[in-house]
Amino acid sequence: DNIELMIKMINELIKGEFAYVNENHVYFKVKKFGNYGNLSNKNIDDLIAGSRVELSDKKQNPEDFVLWKPSRDNEPSWDSPWGKGRPGWHLECSAMSKKFLGNEFDIHGGGMDLVFPHHEAEIAQSNACNNCNPANYWMHNNMITVDGKKMGKSLGNFINLEEFFTGDHSKLERAYSPMTIRFFILQAHYRSTIDFSNEALKAAEKGFTKLMNAMETLEDLKD
Repeated sequence: DNIELMIKMINELIKGEFAYVNENHVYFKVKKFGNYGNLSNKNIDDLIAGSRVELSDKKQNPEDFVLWKPSRDNEPSWDSPWGKGRPGWHLECSAMSKKFLGNEFDIHGGGMDLVFPHHEAEIAQSNACNNCNPANYWMHNNMITVDGKKMGKSLGNFINLEEFFTGDHSKLERAYSPMTIRFFILQAHYRSTIDFSNEALKAAEKGFTKLMNAMETLEDLKD
């Protein structure tokens, strides 16, 4: 639904010489954008070392990231001035936030694993295109674990909210109320790891019940 806007944004970046075309690929020139790495307080070399930077002989520099690329077999594709292909992951977010939230909005959330390269790339391309930072505040939450292991579908320990409320999951001994789940999450700072376990949920349920009982007692007390 928003491919035309993404193509328009890429054209603006090419016009501003923040992007270049090479064999049906379009890349963003990271070194032309001077503030790349400000979000994570790291320089480019530190960011690239050990990160998920895509290697390609079509890049002018290894740190450059893709804005448009040809689609592989059985992948969605759209027509563009650079041939049939699809937008880069980072560009999708910048284009759609621009459309629905404006050039600049207040808070951008996401997991801590998205600081680089995803959010650094979002800031760079949005700033280069719109001449302003896309968000005033960046809030990155830590990972959710289950019994000490990272939650993930591939590990078979992924639990969605409905399963918490019904108890219909092999990792759960029984159902837990929405307020118990909420109370459990709010006990940890958003940048801290949250570890779900039946013992932790039972403790949160007990703590929430005691809190509600205390509130009822206070309301019943006479002045």
